[in-house]
Amino acid sequence: MLAQERQTYAFLQERIAECEERITTTLETFETRASAEDVAASPKRKKRKHDDLRQLLHRIVGIDLAQVPGLEAITVLIFISEVGLDLGRFPTVKHFTSWLGLCPRNDITGGKVIRRGTNPGANRATQALRMAAQAAGRSRTAIGAFYRRKRAQSGARIANKATAHKLARILYLMLTRGDAYAEAGIDAYEERYRQRALKNLKRRAQTMGFDLVEREAAA
Repeated sequence: MLAQERQTYAFLQERIAECEERITTTLETFETRASAEDVAASPKRKKRKHDDLRQLLHRIVGIDLAQVPGLEAITVLIFISEVGLDLGRFPTVKHFTSWLGLCPRNDITGGKVIRRGTNPGANRATQALRMAAQAAGRSRTAIGAFYRRKRAQSGARIANKATAHKLARILYLMLTRGDAYAEAGIDAYEERYRQRALKNLKRRAQTMGFDLVEREAAA
């Protein structure tokens, strides 16, 4: 039995190697959008699996999508194979996230919300983004902080969808504008969250006839 299992494993490894070779051969036929110098100059994370594929995808796409937290080269490959490189068929980022099934949906009857959720969608790009959202949630990044805050508020399932939605918006803007990803950092995310919370508190206080005054720091 062990001998048969070993033969099966070797057979599957050969088929996987054949698939990877065909994928690489196909990708090498794509138009080059980033020079070798640009690829070499791209900020790198610590050594990871499939670095060669990551560099090849960078050359084809023109920017390094794997810089986004949670996205590995394989995730980028799945995403690009589903959506392509030209997102012109999606007029806005809302159209794109709706197509992915990640756009929030509220069913309203008589002025009341009777059901909340997202539009149905089960393509491979959506599945890849949800897996990436889980990985990003463990990172020490702004997106990781967003995931953890959403999980604390609404649970893991909602946090995963919300983070996948955020990743989809980031990728849409990167592909349509050609901008590289810039990591804001946890501190910047926490400060933005604090400012939004403070703004909401001030607005609520004004509607109730109060003025919210910030307390002076202790000497």
